[in-house]
Amino acid sequence: MDLGDRSFAAGDYPAAAEAYRIYLRENPAAPNRDRALFYVALVHALPGSPLNDPMRAGALLRELRESYPQSPFRPQADLLLQLHEEAERLRLQLQKEDERLRSELALREDRIGTLSQEVERLQQGEEMEKLRADLAQREEKIRQLTEELDRLKQIDMQRRPATPPR
Repeated sequence: MDLGDRSFAAGDYPAAAEAYRIYLRENPAAPNRDRALFYVALVHALPGSPLNDPMRAGALLRELRESYPQSPFRPQADLLLQLHEEAERLRLQLQKEDERLRSELALREDRIGTLSQEVERLQQGEEMEKLRADLAQREEKIRQLTEELDRLKQIDMQRRPATPPR
């Protein structure tokens, strides 16, 4: 137990957890098993611990609460369990919200793709309309020039004598 306490105080959480586990395994009737169990749970609950495992910490804290209901560590265990459950609930809410947002984003991206294709199609349609209008203008110009050419030919034919002079 002392080795676990020293390792925990020094921040050597893997060594502390191992010492507490050995203590729990080899001392089934020791009076401070609740303390060892609490500190093993803390090792797994601490975010900076290399053994961080909130699920394992929760299981150990529930074991402490059930096995040692009169333990002086019970209030801290209850508080940590309450915090753990709230954090898990929030994690699940965030996960659901993340999934919802990702789904909404995918739908919006699809809609943007559809709208982009529609814009491209409309732009091509506008371009075709411009080309048609330009073609109509050119055809009208050709018609006018053809009429002018025909008039000029008629004028020229009227100026020329019908038979060449001899």
